Amino acid sequence: MCVISQDLLKTPTRVRERVMASLAAQQPFVVDKHENALRGQRAELIAAAKAASFRVIGYYFPWERRDAIRRSLQRAEGRVPPAGVAATHKRLEIPALSEGFDELFVVTTQDGDFHVQPWPMDGPVEPTKPTGEESMKSLIETGKEPSDAAGKV
Repeated sequence: MCVISQDLLKTPTRVRERVMASLAAQQPFVVDKHENALRGQRAELIAAAKAASFRVIGYYFPWERRDAIRRSLQRAEGRVPPAGVAATHKRLEIPALSEGFDELFVVTTQDGDFHVQPWPMDGPVEPTKPTGEESMKSLIETGKEPSDAAGKV
C-alpha cells in the first residue's frame, strides 16, 4: 500500500504524479487529508480511481486544531507549521457518501485505541468540542499554549 502525502512528496505535482502512477499500476494507495480536504479535490481523486476500477473507501478522523498542532510539534521530523495545520482545519469539508465513496467510515481514538464506525448515512459528523480562539491563536502563532489562572487553555 502506498501512502500519498504532500508532506512527504513536497509538491502538488508530485502528489498527482504518484496518484496517476498508482492508478496505472493498479496499486492500492491512501491519500492524506491535506490532498483531499475539499470536496473538489476528492471528486478528482474519486473520479480517477473509479475510472481505473478501484473501490473508493474513505476514513474520516474528526480532529481538533489544538490536538493536531500539539501532535505536529511533538514530531521529531515532518512537523507541519501550526498555521498550516490551522489552515487545513479551517478549509476542511467533511466528506459524505454522496461524493462517490463505495464505503465511508469515521475513526475516533480513545485511550490510544482506534474505533472505526460506519458513516452515519450521510449525516454530519461533527468535530469534537470547540476550542477557545485566543488560546488557539497563541498556539498557532507561537507553537505554545498560554496558561491562565484556572489552568485552562
